[in-house]
Amino acid sequence: MWKVPGADAFTGVGWDAFMTHLRRQHTDAIKLDGDDSEIQDEVELEMANLKDAEDNSASETEEEQVQSFTNVEFLDESDDNELCRGSASEEESESSQANYVQNTPQKPFYSLLRTSPEIIHYFIDLLEQHTHLWQSHKGLFRKERLESAQRVSDAMAQRFGFSLLPQVVCTSSRSICAWFERQFASKVRSKGWYCRYPAYYDRLVQFMPTNHITVIVCDECRRSFLNEYQLEVHKYRMHSGQNPNVCSVCNKGFGCASKLLEHRARYHFKPVEWQCKLCSYNAPSKWDYQQHLTVHSGQRNYTCEVCGQSYKSTSALAVHRRTHSQPRLACPHCQKHFRENSILKKHIKRVHKRENSRNYACRVCWRRFQTVEVLKLHERTHVNFHHNELEDDADDPEIVSEI
Repeated sequence: MWKVPGADAFTGVGWDAFMTHLRRQHTDAIKLDGDDSEIQDEVELEMANLKDAEDNSASETEEEQVQSFTNVEFLDESDDNELCRGSASEEESESSQANYVQNTPQKPFYSLLRTSPEIIHYFIDLLEQHTHLWQSHKGLFRKERLESAQRVSDAMAQRFGFSLLPQVVCTSSRSICAWFERQFASKVRSKGWYCRYPAYYDRLVQFMPTNHITVIVCDECRRSFLNEYQLEVHKYRMHSGQNPNVCSVCNKGFGCASKLLEHRARYHFKPVEWQCKLCSYNAPSKWDYQQHLTVHSGQRNYTCEVCGQSYKSTSALAVHRRTHSQPRLACPHCQKHFRENSILKKHIKRVHKRENSRNYACRVCWRRFQTVEVLKLHERTHVNFHHNELEDDADDPEIVSEI
């Protein structure tokens, strides 16, 4: 049986082309020439079967569509408003029934749109019991906050069957507190305030502090902000105001608050929690602390591709790699070049920036002196030496004969 693409392909010239194709494919061409009528009957029968199959598939798809429209589970009369909101509300109801939860670090485990309200309400109840999760900030009571987060994770696992990382619990508590503060500020600022999730808001307002939540308006564009810092950042970015992220020790400015905190922890106020127990080193962050522990372990996992020497850290390997290249850092006061910026700064401070620095160099031997007068006296030694060499050459008879 041949597989025929359609009826239009076998009318007129199409039929002749089909017969030519059969003659080329089969060796018994004489038998094919004699059975043209039988072949045509076979083709017509196959075309009729294809047409019936298409009609049956069309009827089946229509029945499926009818079933998809007739098997709708309608909501109760109290939920009619939710049905009128369209596809967004339908996705919300379907996803909430699936109890959407994610356990990803640096992200809240819930979604106000997709997570079941029972889970969020129970999480809010646990927040009321563990105050360290929403009262501790700026790095204070870190140990107590992690212990509270672990208790919340155990309670969620016991009731709903899923466990959360303590870091995820802390991130979720900060996220829902920030959402509550924005909602409360919007309510104070606007008379026509509307909350999309009033049940969560009414539960949080029972125990969350609101005395610190204020609304500050920009004098130039009338935009509202929650605190003075947000207003200062807005003025700095939009109205050419002063940079609020300035270090109070060295007066160095940064583009964002996280960079300022990192700078303060690295250079001025190192946290005690990353103090090495084997030596006096105090790391500014957890990453630096883990890198420092390799110094005591003795492992050299970083190898140079050029000479094969191994080092304990990536920073030490990077410093070593620069020894294989030419010095690129030039001193602005002399012609010396250096590979490390720290060595260049020490050179400038020791040689050029001191009160008795030697800023005047000889053009012959590049020896440096503190004053111009001493430099000129030194240059006379080169002139006298050159003059004495000429006199010695004149006294030498071999050199005179060559001249």
